[in-house]
Amino acid sequence: MNRFYTAIALLLASATTWAQTPAAAPLQWAGNDTQANGATTVYQAGADTPAKTVWKADTALPGASDIITDQPEGTLYQDMYRTCTGFNDGYEKTFDAYAADVVISKDKKKVYIKNFCPVFSTGWIVGDMDETGLVEFKFPQAVYLATSSDDSEEQEVNYAYKMIVDDVNLKITVDQTTQTVQFRWDGSKLAQVNATDCIALASAAGKFRGYGSVNNVFSVVTDVPVKPSADLKSQIYKMTYTDYLTQKAASKNVKLVFDGNNVYMGGFYSNYWIKGTLTGGKVSFPNKQYLGTETIIQKIHEYMIAFQIDANRENADFVDNLVFDYDAAAGTMTNSTLSFAVNQGYTQFGVNQIYELPSLAKTDYVIADPAKPVIVEAHAYDATEKYGAMAYELSNLSVDGKEMNTDDIYYNVYLDGVLQTFTPASYQCLSADMTDVPYGFIDYQVTQSTGVVGYDFALYEGLQQIYLYKDFKKIGLKAVYVDGANRYESELAEYDPTAIRLTQLADGSDVKSVYYTDLSGRKVASPVHGLYLKTVVYADGQTQTVKILK
Repeated sequence: MNRFYTAIALLLASATTWAQTPAAAPLQWAGNDTQANGATTVYQAGADTPAKTVWKADTALPGASDIITDQPEGTLYQDMYRTCTGFNDGYEKTFDAYAADVVISKDKKKVYIKNFCPVFSTGWIVGDMDETGLVEFKFPQAVYLATSSDDSEEQEVNYAYKMIVDDVNLKITVDQTTQTVQFRWDGSKLAQVNATDCIALASAAGKFRGYGSVNNVFSVVTDVPVKPSADLKSQIYKMTYTDYLTQKAASKNVKLVFDGNNVYMGGFYSNYWIKGTLTGGKVSFPNKQYLGTETIIQKIHEYMIAFQIDANRENADFVDNLVFDYDAAAGTMTNSTLSFAVNQGYTQFGVNQIYELPSLAKTDYVIADPAKPVIVEAHAYDATEKYGAMAYELSNLSVDGKEMNTDDIYYNVYLDGVLQTFTPASYQCLSADMTDVPYGFIDYQVTQSTGVVGYDFALYEGLQQIYLYKDFKKIGLKAVYVDGANRYESELAEYDPTAIRLTQLADGSDVKSVYYTDLSGRKVASPVHGLYLKTVVYADGQTQTVKILK
């Protein structure tokens, strides 16, 4: 086994930093000028005075009209597997498994690369290729039109330059000796000849804008996602596992398809499948199986990685196979030592989802009316904040207490008796209208400071939260089980948030102070999105704490 990673507590950090706000905001061209704590290196976004450029003084720089925004003509190599060292707002890190597009012109004399920095969208850069496959990109090239963040909305052309990375002084400046960066194309891979050459975004005067890349390698992806034949019937199994962050038991439904000795498992994440082999009472899924691509701000290639965590939960090692003990009679696949994850690439760490110590059991779900839902908390519509909110318990039980398939459970929300349809006009993370809210729905993969995951539709420890952007007096909620064309509905649960008040603890007790804490116990000055605890301290020393949803 080879070493997979250390400091396992950092497992999900990379995934959550990909998405911090649900809507794109104008970029602030302000670079970092100090070194970050820890191992991250930060480079200044330019010197105090503009650097000289090697562009000839009597030659005008390319203009906005020279930015190549449309895909050039030629052979498109779409979603190539890209690795590089990159600069993201001045911070340096290694990027792996980013999907990238390259075009080779019909006469095979031009090579185009889209987005020379993997985390920042720009126009295409273009290079000249000779008959041996040597490609020369000559800079500066106009690649991005920046709009001022102030009220002037002035626009400035930004350029791709060849720049020098100064690891001693933590600066990136224009290379005064040459503005040519060489790549070599072999028909399936495009790689830099000199790995230390840096292509970076800069102003016309050569001031570093915080984005760039070094040691770029683009490879054609030959891996193909597996999927069982459509004529094979799948069986629903419940996968139980330990949630890595909370260390609490969790479960979700997965699909298994048995085709002779071949076993397929799907539904654990998106529409991905992995393929294993049944031999001697064990099902083995080979490590590093290709799953497909997913867009989380940028498009990435994802793989299944299998590993074993040590007893202290500090380190983990790759294993060759994710292995389960299979009991056909009991309908179980058990495992007590191994874990697997949906990972960005397969060479380094970049996890989207971890399933720690998973085991599977065949289900016996019923189709019936769901149990009446429980609304735990509601926040009345506030005319100043312009939203209200609700939180309800997720349940997969029927009205008579039997288990139901959560994949087919939805919720309908009523405001003052009117069934609600949530639209992208009010909910910026939705892409289409939604009336039936899926069980455990998250509209945006971001973890808030309170531990809540999501934005307008969010989850926290078995509670679904929904934010409401219209005035209302009473909230209603139904659970709905959908079986093809048939719909089974629960009783309507109703909640009047205006009727909920703090109970007076003692006659004549005056409120001495009120403070808020998040779910980790940290005091906050002003609650934002999420669940919080509100504590009222009375003059007689008594206190009362209630949950509030903001």
